[in-house]
Amino acid sequence: MNRLVANWENVETLELVPGRAIVCKMEWRQGTFLKILAIYAPTVKKENGVFWKKIRSLIKKKRNRPMKPDVLLGDFNQVEDAIDRFPAKKNAIDSPDTFDALKKSLNVVDGWRNTFPNKTEWTWRNADRSSMSRIDRIYLTKDLLLSSRDWTIKTSNLTRNDHSRIGVEIAHPNAPEAGPGRWSMRPDLIKNTSFMTEVDALLGSARNKIEALDNQQRSADHNAQTIWKDFKDSVRELARKLDKVAAGKKRSMLAQAIKDRNKARDDLTAALSE
Repeated sequence: MNRLVANWENVETLELVPGRAIVCKMEWRQGTFLKILAIYAPTVKKENGVFWKKIRSLIKKKRNRPMKPDVLLGDFNQVEDAIDRFPAKKNAIDSPDTFDALKKSLNVVDGWRNTFPNKTEWTWRNADRSSMSRIDRIYLTKDLLLSSRDWTIKTSNLTRNDHSRIGVEIAHPNAPEAGPGRWSMRPDLIKNTSFMTEVDALLGSARNKIEALDNQQRSADHNAQTIWKDFKDSVRELARKLDKVAAGKKRSMLAQAIKDRNKARDDLTAALSE
């Protein structure tokens, strides 16, 4: 839990299955709470099926009802549909009845699949890519699903041969609308030689203009303060221009990488289905 953005000091926890399942209850906004059940399910078929039944039974107990989760997430070590495995097939461990019963009891749905009903993606893969699956998932109540956006599955250098990072943004239903915020210059621009060269030139020009002023030339529209403001405005516009160029290059590189990855995935799928 990120201490910088979460109200972590008042978090309540309930360990349902040691090392396997824990519920966290955190204050979300103005006296409302978000309850998250994080799980790491067994990899053996029988144990996996019993696991969901045990969780459902524990949550239904009277003393645990206040901790009934709104979010169910983690490594499920099974999938619900063949589309979530590569090669596309359901294994013996997949989609146990006890898991369906737990979902119904919690009234939760697979948010990523609900958002992308026909898309193929995986959150786990082995080193040679002979086996891949979407075993890591996030389930939300239907009310929370309406407030969710930006469902993602991301692969990094740390996780490319294991699990991907899955994510979603959930907005409080009663949260006020928030804008993009105040613009600020990227700190790394001060290490950009061309940027700093132009800033030095702008600063030199502003200094010369200020030094050239005398009492007769000063006015409400032309003085040291207005010259300094014009200098800062010029630096800001220069920084924004460089931001747009850098962002465009980054988006282009990312789009090409995703395109290449998807093509490789589709080619592999087609080759193994022949």
